[in-house]
Amino acid sequence: MNVPRQSFGQIAMERLAQLIDRGSETCKFKIEFSYSLTPFEEVQQAVAVLSNAIRNTLHKVEDHIAELRTQKDQKSSALANLRKNIKDYPRGLLQFKERLANELEKQTAYIASEKQSGELVIYHGGFLSPQKRRLFALIANGAAATTNMQYWADIDMGGFRMFQQLQELIPTLAPMRMSGEFVDQYHEHGLIRSKEYLSTLKTDMENGKYWLFKDAIEKILSYGVTIEQEAFLNEQGKSP
Repeated sequence: MNVPRQSFGQIAMERLAQLIDRGSETCKFKIEFSYSLTPFEEVQQAVAVLSNAIRNTLHKVEDHIAELRTQKDQKSSALANLRKNIKDYPRGLLQFKERLANELEKQTAYIASEKQSGELVIYHGGFLSPQKRRLFALIANGAAATTNMQYWADIDMGGFRMFQQLQELIPTLAPMRMSGEFVDQYHEHGLIRSKEYLSTLKTDMENGKYWLFKDAIEKILSYGVTIEQEAFLNEQGKSP
């Protein structure tokens, strides 16, 4: 009887199967620990670090894109408003031009109706810049000793303060239409002031500040209003 020969590989596999069936710890040891796992663990760690870095970068890119979109929306809105303003600008400019022309016409007519021959009228503008300071100093130094110089402004703290600044340059300067009688006359057209404003003005008066306007300040505190120059123009416009 002929028995087929087994190859060496077949014999080895049968032997391995027998050892596995018997629960050989030796065999398991050889299979599980024949190769070191350290290189594979290092690769897994590197892959994990790389994945985290990619995720973080993606989040940053998404945040930056969202920020850019927000900025784009804001700029688009601002541009739309600008276009609207530019579109409406000519109409608003014409309205301002008409209002300014009316005011200048009233002021010019009012001053011209009272200006006497030989008088010089200077529109101050309410702010004493270095250039204006030099101009007024030159005028004061060049004027004759008998020249009468007067200052007219709103009857309020701003007007009082500006008068004092100019009087330092022109010692002979006198107020014009800024006394208490004009507060009496025009208080119905006055500008209502807050309690804080009136309290500050009262304190200044009691401390000797603006002493030249004491009667006007008392009237202001009584009525609770200050008088702007426009009140004179409004009243003038009612005259026949």
